Amino acid sequence: MSAPHICPEQVRVLFALTSEGRLYWRQSPTSSVRAGSEAGSFIKRDERVIVTIDGRKYARSNLVYAHVHGRWPESRLGHRNGDRTDDRPQNLVLVANATRQRRHAKPLPLGVAKSGSRYKARIVRDYKYVHIGTFDTPEQAHQAYVHEHVRIHGMQSPYYEMVYAYADCIDNGAGAEKC
Repeated sequence: MSAPHICPEQVRVLFALTSEGRLYWRQSPTSSVRAGSEAGSFIKRDERVIVTIDGRKYARSNLVYAHVHGRWPESRLGHRNGDRTDDRPQNLVLVANATRQRRHAKPLPLGVAKSGSRYKARIVRDYKYVHIGTFDTPEQAHQAYVHEHVRIHGMQSPYYEMVYAYADCIDNGAGAEKC
C-alpha cells in the first residue's frame, strides 16, 4: 500500500464523520466546494465513493477508517455487507489480500454480469455497455453474448467458427446433445 500524502490526524481536521460513514468538509477546500458539504463522488466503475484532497484521490472507506482509528489501514478494507458504498465504521473490516474473495465462487464468463438473482448479457460497443438481455443462468447469458459478438464482428469474431460449426452440426441432422 503506497504511503498517503496526508497524515491520519489531518483527516479528523478536514472532515466531520457521521454514524452513516459519510464525511463532511469542516472548511471549504476550494472555491467550488462549501464547508459543510458532503465529501466525495460515487465512481460507478469502482462502485465506491472517492474523495479528492489536494489533487490526490482517496477511497472514502480509508478516510473513515483513519478518522476512527487514527491510522491508515494496514491492509485492504472490505465491507461486511458487501456494499462498497456503505462506509459506516462498524461495516469496515481489514481483509488480507489472500483471503479476499468475490461473492461468487467462480468468475463469470465474458460479457456476463450479475443482476439481482439473474445474469445480464452485455457487450461493449462504441466504448459503452450495450444490454443484450437478462437470463436465468450465466451460461445462457454468455451464449447470448457470443451470438451478439458474432453478429457485430462477423468473421473477425473469435467465436465465429464455433457458432457456425454448431449450426452446421444441427442442420446436418445431429441432435444438440451430439454437437
